[in-house]
Amino acid sequence: MKKILLVDDQPNFTTMMSIKLKSMQFEVFTATNGQEGLDLALKEIPDLIIMDIMMPVMDGFTAVAELRKNPKTANVLVIFLSAKGNPKDRDRAQELKAIDFIAKPFSPRELVDKIQKLIG
Repeated sequence: MKKILLVDDQPNFTTMMSIKLKSMQFEVFTATNGQEGLDLALKEIPDLIIMDIMMPVMDGFTAVAELRKNPKTANVLVIFLSAKGNPKDRDRAQELKAIDFIAKPFSPRELVDKIQKLIG
């Protein structure tokens, strides 16, 4: 079973996406900030991480930068989600080898389709 880690400080989003992804036979883990996400990723080694950028404790960019330093998580697929869709953030996501950057608000169906194409 493929593992997906959802890291976002909005519980409505993580709950809704967890239910949908579990119904598609994915194993889903959730975290509410970058530090929790980093810790869970190092423990579970997910196939894909959906990472918000602006969160308390540790932002998504910092968490992914830390994951990239570890050989066990250096190549995990990452999709960034952000309310900030500016070019600077998109460039930073590319530098961190993210496979996609989705600006909020977005269609959950669009995200599910991307996940299916990547690891489904």
